[in-house]
Amino acid sequence: MASAPGSSQACSTLSSAQLRALAFVATREEYGKLARVVDTLIGRTGRSLKLPRAPMIFGENQSNEEGGHAATVSRSSTRLFALIYSLAALYEFLLSLIRRKKFSTVLRSLSSLSALRLASAVSLYSTLYRLLLPSLSSFLPTLSPPASPSSSFPLSLTSLKRRTLNSNAVPPFLAGVAASPALLLEGRGQRRVTIALYAFTRAVHGLVGVAGTKGWISKAMREGRWWWGGHLIFAASNAILLHSFVYTPTTFPPTYSSFILRFSSAYLPSPSSSSSSRTTWPTPRALVDGIATSSRLHYPAFISPLLHPSSKKGFVVDVEGAGARALDAIRPVLDDRAHPGHSRLTCAFLHPEEVGCWEVFARFVKGEFKGASKFFGALAVLGTLTRWKKFLREPEEGIYRALLSTITSSAFLSLSLGTAWSTICFFQHYLPGHFIPTKRFYLQGFLAGLWVRLVGAQRSTDLGLYSARLAIQCAWDVLVQKGRVQNIRNGEVLYFGLSMGVLLALHEANPEALQSKLVRSALRRVGGPSLAEVAAEKEKEERKK
Repeated sequence: MASAPGSSQACSTLSSAQLRALAFVATREEYGKLARVVDTLIGRTGRSLKLPRAPMIFGENQSNEEGGHAATVSRSSTRLFALIYSLAALYEFLLSLIRRKKFSTVLRSLSSLSALRLASAVSLYSTLYRLLLPSLSSFLPTLSPPASPSSSFPLSLTSLKRRTLNSNAVPPFLAGVAASPALLLEGRGQRRVTIALYAFTRAVHGLVGVAGTKGWISKAMREGRWWWGGHLIFAASNAILLHSFVYTPTTFPPTYSSFILRFSSAYLPSPSSSSSSRTTWPTPRALVDGIATSSRLHYPAFISPLLHPSSKKGFVVDVEGAGARALDAIRPVLDDRAHPGHSRLTCAFLHPEEVGCWEVFARFVKGEFKGASKFFGALAVLGTLTRWKKFLREPEEGIYRALLSTITSSAFLSLSLGTAWSTICFFQHYLPGHFIPTKRFYLQGFLAGLWVRLVGAQRSTDLGLYSARLAIQCAWDVLVQKGRVQNIRNGEVLYFGLSMGVLLALHEANPEALQSKLVRSALRRVGGPSLAEVAAEKEKEERKK
């Protein structure tokens, strides 16, 4: 196929069979560019090795040599596999660097089996979907019953069947569902559940978008008034998450838990230099467990051991088992730091040295705002660097957006966490201890989540969908833990298929309902160009003519 090194013989050309095989990997134009680059690189070494050339073919032979639809699908899936594998391997590589693992472990992350499974699942899904879609698009209309002018009830069902089978949304939906077993290549684990939940929440959001474009919901709901929007999704999800964080920590995401505890230092007292070394100071998680136990005991009163030496525990309730261990764990705080002016047990171990709950809240917001500003400021700088070309064109706008993002995000985080903690004190002071002692945490989480409105409508929606995914998984795990439901083997593959079917149907028929640019770009890579978008582009070109 190629001339020997050092010969001046002209390079050969690819045969028809080789061209057909090549079409499943690259087009002739792409192969020609690659061949020229390789020839140039080899030429710099003093050799004259040249790759075979692809002849220029025109007319009907061109489509035959390029392999048709199957070859197009193969090329797209191959590139999608390379993209997903590269991104997944890069993510694991950076994660290994951040965690300061051994150099050999960091290098092995570049050839990760986990990245291979993910890339294989996504590319296989894309392949199956693209191969099934044309067949379904041509087959379903043949099942459509003939039209009839009559309006009788049986024929109205026939008309509905005809419209369904001729709909642009049905073939991509069925193809998306049929291709879903490809997700089984991704091993069972959290990542597969996360992928399925992401598809589910985006599908629901897309359906709401369709309802808006079709006028099925009110104008106020489409515009996102204060009583409707992504901030309510976040608030409702935050209610479920806060209750899970306090009462069922095993179902709560560990990373999210660490994040909350990191930015809650004012309500989680640490040992002082004068604390006795013979006592074990409670961990932040132990203090949260103390909140759960105190609420189940209807928020008992605090009796200071300094004023009442006979009360060695700091409370007068009798409790056994896990509750007793949880309260015993917080006794060092009550004995060593609790101010005698406290009247409630929960306040005594959450902010032992400060009696005024409002003052603690104000100090918390002020302190955590500073800490959060550093965190979100760094994220804003990284975001600006990723858009450096736009920043160079409009530096003032870039700086303004970075500052605004830092301030609003820091205010949201500090006020949201501060509200979640301070309402523990607020409700136990103004509500009877027996009144929804544990369920009030749902209300606290909802109120705390409303601060997300500060970051704007679009970010509120994105954060709402993210928290909804966490809340759905938490709620399901809690139900499984309590024995009310049972896990369904590979159940996430089922709702992944339905969700992707909805997303791809929207992508083909109503792409404007998908507001996220990231989602629309991902669907283009997986399912190809949208038929509705292609038709709109053709119509726009015809109008120009």
